Amino acid sequence: MRPMHWRWLFATAITQEEYRSLIALLRGLVVSRESDSVILDVGGVGYRVFMPSAAIFALGGGEEVTVHIHTHVREDALQLFGFAEETDRAVFLALTTVTGIGPKLAMSIMSGTTREELLTAVVSADVKRLTQIPNVGKKTAQRILVELTEVFKHIEPGISERASTGGKRPKAMADVASALSNLGYRNAHIEKTIIELENMSDIPNNFDDILREALRLIR
Repeated sequence: MRPMHWRWLFATAITQEEYRSLIALLRGLVVSRESDSVILDVGGVGYRVFMPSAAIFALGGGEEVTVHIHTHVREDALQLFGFAEETDRAVFLALTTVTGIGPKLAMSIMSGTTREELLTAVVSADVKRLTQIPNVGKKTAQRILVELTEVFKHIEPGISERASTGGKRPKAMADVASALSNLGYRNAHIEKTIIELENMSDIPNNFDDILREALRLIR
């Protein structure tokens, strides 16, 4: 008897869009890490999840983590792409809407720079910076600018203001980030917290108050 292809197991009941939302989030133990992916043990089942390099580096072996998932369906495979934050997943999905950019290149772009640097480069129309990212040529960079500038402004509301200052943060914010690092917090958590602070409508105006608010937010 001919083996049944995995796609046909659900073909009569589940659409392509529904496939993509089958797995939206995984919480499990990091069993192993490779250069482009991790294996998560979720209830005794091992899932290979492709992730940006920085996110993989930030994960500790043997600890429980939560990963936001995009399920990508092809004719011959079902792949899981994972992100530390929902915003990273949104950036990834936005990249895949650009002509000529599939999940593999989108993940390569996110591994070649930080989210902050990517969004700043796009919002400030910095083609030169974009072409410094591995596998991004001038034409691809220009398509990203045309198709995603407004999208990225919506995904990260505070990015326009930061881009106008060359992506540099005020000294107080930089000092808070340094203090959090000295306290042992991970870079990914620090970056998320600083961005949350920058997007607040009533940001404290001195170091002590900003740090106090950062310690309340960080997780």
